[in-house]
Amino acid sequence: MGSPKGRVASFFLLSLFLVVTGQNCGFDPGFAPLASQETPQENSQNSDVILSRKAEVLKLVEPFVDAAGADVTKSPGLVIGIVTPAESAAWGVGAIEIGRTLAPTEKTLFGVGSVSKLFTGLILAKYELGGQIRLDELVTSSLPPALGRFDTRVTFSHLISHYSGLRMMPDNAAAVGIENYSLGNLVQCVNNGGCAPQSVPGTNYVYSNYGIGLLGYALQNRFAHMDFETMLRSQIAAEAEMSETIVSSNTALPATPAFEGVRYAFGYTDTNQALPFAKMGLLEPAGGVVTNGEDMVKLLEVAVGKRTSRLQPVFDRATTVLGDGDVIRGGVDGRDIAFAIDVFNLKDYSQTCGEDFGDLQVYAKPGATTSHTAYIAWSKVRKTGVVVLSNRAGFNAITCLSLKVLSRL
Repeated sequence: MGSPKGRVASFFLLSLFLVVTGQNCGFDPGFAPLASQETPQENSQNSDVILSRKAEVLKLVEPFVDAAGADVTKSPGLVIGIVTPAESAAWGVGAIEIGRTLAPTEKTLFGVGSVSKLFTGLILAKYELGGQIRLDELVTSSLPPALGRFDTRVTFSHLISHYSGLRMMPDNAAAVGIENYSLGNLVQCVNNGGCAPQSVPGTNYVYSNYGIGLLGYALQNRFAHMDFETMLRSQIAAEAEMSETIVSSNTALPATPAFEGVRYAFGYTDTNQALPFAKMGLLEPAGGVVTNGEDMVKLLEVAVGKRTSRLQPVFDRATTVLGDGDVIRGGVDGRDIAFAIDVFNLKDYSQTCGEDFGDLQVYAKPGATTSHTAYIAWSKVRKTGVVVLSNRAGFNAITCLSLKVLSRL
C-alpha cells in the first residue's frame, strides 16, 4: 500500500484536475530536431500530404519537448495524433526514457488521467440513447444496498456534469490511498457522512473525481459488468476498434517502471522520478484509462464523423451541453460542460496561448495523473481533431500545444 506519506502525496496529486493556463507556450528557436516514428496510417494515404502535415505539426511540437529532462516544464517525450478529412496519423517525438534517444510510437501506452471521464460519459450517453437509463434518475437506483445511505437527491445528470455537489475525492481517500480505494471504503465514507454533497445537487459546479468514479461504478453495477475495464471495452473500445485501450489496474501493466522497448511510456514527476501508471481503485472511471495514439486517433475519427460507427450518435449526445462550466480552467469565460466534456470557442484561448485562433467551437477533455498528462480536442464543423499524450506529470503547456495544432488543421 505504500507509506502514509506516499499515500497522501498520491491523493493530493490525483486530486488536482488539470487547470490549464497556457504558460510556457512560447517557441524555443534553439531546440534541436527530434526523432519521430511514423504510423501505419501513413502508408495508406497520400504520402506527400502526410509528410507535409507531419513537418508542420512537428515544428509546432518540438519547442515543448526536452528529451534530456532538464526543463521540467517540457515533456521528455510525447505522441501527437491528428485527424482531418484528408488524413489520420500519429507520431512520437522525444524520448520514452530520459537520457535515451528512443522515441515513443503511436502504439506506446500512456496514462490519460481525466480523459477517462470522456469514456465514462460516452458509456452513459450510450445507455441513455438505448432507453436503458434516464439522466434524471437518482443514482441510488443503481447502487448496491450497502450504499443505501447515499444522498437521494443526486442524479446521473448531476454526476456527469459535475453538478452533484460532491467533493473532489472521498473524505477518506487520503488515509486509505487512492490506488487501493474500494467499495468498502466508500461504504464507510458514506455511512460516516464524509461523502455527502457539499452543496445542493444541481446548484453548483464542483469538479469531482469522486462523482465520476461513483457514476462509473453505478453503471457497472446496474448493467452487471465485471469491472470498469470490461464495461469500457465492450461499450466503447470495441465499437471504436480501440484494441489496445485498457485500464491502469490491468495486471499486464508492469507494477514498477521498466524501460524495455517502446511498449510503455512510464511517466515522470517534476523531479524526474519515473513512476508506474497511476491507479485509482474503485474511482477508475474518473482517471484510470491507459491507451495509445493509434487508438485515440480512431476515437477522434468517430468523434468528427470521418468513420462510420454506431458510436456517432453517442458522441452527438455526449456533446450536448448540460451545465455552465465557466468557473473552471483558470477563469476562461464562455465554457460549458457536456457529458464530462468541455465545450468552448477556440477564440477564448487566444489571449492565454498568445495567438489569434479565430471563431471555432471546440470539444475537449484534459487529463493528468501523478505521471502523465493528456489532452484531446476536436471540431465537428471542420471534422478535425488532435490528441497529445505526454510522459510528464503537470505538463501544463499541453493545452496551448493542442489548440495551436488544432487551429491549423
